[in-house]
Amino acid sequence: MENLQCGSPLAKACIGDTDIRYSSDSNFDNLEAQSETWTKYAGQYGPMGYSYFSDLNEGGVPRPPALYDLTTRSGWPYKRDTFVGFQRVIVSGSRVTTQLTLIYGPATPEFCAQAVPEGMANVVGIDPTDPTNTTAVCGVNGNVVYMERFSVSTYERDGRSNIVWNSQGPVFSPFSGASKAPGQVAYEEPVGGDAIFSYVHIPIPNSPLTFGSTATFTDEDFSYAFGSGNSARVGPSDGKDDAIRNSFLFSMPRTADETAFRSATLQAYRDANIIESEIPSWILNANEPIPDCLFSEFMGGNCPTEEFFCSEQGNDPSCTESIYQEPAASMKSGAIAGFCILALVVVGAIGYAIHRRAIKKQKKRLRKVFAHQVAKRVDLRGSVSQLNPEDLAAEFKRIDKGIKEGGSADGFISKDELWEFVGTGKAGEISERDFDALFDAMDTKGRGKVNFVEFAAFMSTCSDEVREIVAEEQAKRGGTGGRGSSSDVRLRAASMRLSTLKKPDENA
Repeated sequence: MENLQCGSPLAKACIGDTDIRYSSDSNFDNLEAQSETWTKYAGQYGPMGYSYFSDLNEGGVPRPPALYDLTTRSGWPYKRDTFVGFQRVIVSGSRVTTQLTLIYGPATPEFCAQAVPEGMANVVGIDPTDPTNTTAVCGVNGNVVYMERFSVSTYERDGRSNIVWNSQGPVFSPFSGASKAPGQVAYEEPVGGDAIFSYVHIPIPNSPLTFGSTATFTDEDFSYAFGSGNSARVGPSDGKDDAIRNSFLFSMPRTADETAFRSATLQAYRDANIIESEIPSWILNANEPIPDCLFSEFMGGNCPTEEFFCSEQGNDPSCTESIYQEPAASMKSGAIAGFCILALVVVGAIGYAIHRRAIKKQKKRLRKVFAHQVAKRVDLRGSVSQLNPEDLAAEFKRIDKGIKEGGSADGFISKDELWEFVGTGKAGEISERDFDALFDAMDTKGRGKVNFVEFAAFMSTCSDEVREIVAEEQAKRGGTGGRGSSSDVRLRAASMRLSTLKKPDENA
């Protein structure tokens, strides 16, 4: 049924009524509708205190500064064992934006005193095209790493958000773009109603990277969290375990509002003695809005567009087609059975109506045959207008004795007697089957014989057939005008008599 809708009285229930993956309600694409944790998690945090340990396969040590490699753009010549961070989490419908600013203090004098090989640097600026273009001094000025990720809800609508775009920079391992490398897995999801878990696996050839962290909140208002994270990167190996494993701990206090967040962030820049010209304008100017995408100011303004989110890479459920589609509606088994029963009833009713119509036609035909024969007899007698119960009684006796001479009367018309009466007239041939039906119509008591009461009762139903006989006779003569022939008059008179004839008392 083309217009059948699931959930309608005749159809089965919609799968989407019990499985939100199939629901047509787009509100289920919203992360806050999927998990209250996202509502609580949104906001500003800082200063976040980080403690970082490296070389865990060697027992773990506070992570020291490292010279910056101008070719690979790796290494960070700043204080890396402890640093501070500021994070903004924006949850909007099916999307989450996480902006993280990590502020590192100056490196130690011992680090800055070492010789710097060619192709390396012990201080960098924020220009990714020329990292050495800066007035900063090693051991005096700190630096910043910005991280930003964009994630979207999933077709499963289970609270998970897939990370679809990552940015980092501007000069430390800079990159910005879709996080959809073959085999890459990256997502964030609520855990247990009080934590957020983040996971990233990047299958870099010969050196895959895996990262995971969890922030667990200590109160229902999500005003404070502590967390931990781990990362591992495997390099080319000759059979020995040469994975680089790092671990970190962090605290995560919520700031009261955006004003407090801006103020605390600017203070952290000052504390790290970051070059003024390298501080973003939105931090220096409290009236300037915080960008929806931090990297709109870095690396050529590389930010995800609406077109990206709605593409196969972005895969945002709010503007792409879900893999979970409500199947075509199917009828309830009870409704199918009901329609089958209804069809049988309708067919049966039609069949019954056809049968009744056929029986009615048969009865009319049989009455006409019999009426024609009786009318013929009345005509021979000549006194049709005087037809009365006595006349019918005489006709009854005539049939009872049989048409042939020598018959005997017993007060009943037998089947053979009626057959001889009907079959010898000029009313046309009658089949044995039709004759049986005629006799059954007279023999109302089913005795195999008909008494006078039954005979008279049947005769009272034949007035219409007598009229038809009159019409047929007139048609044969082409119309006579006036009152017609004496035979027509007698036939009409017989019809009128028969139509007004009262049924004799059965006990008479």
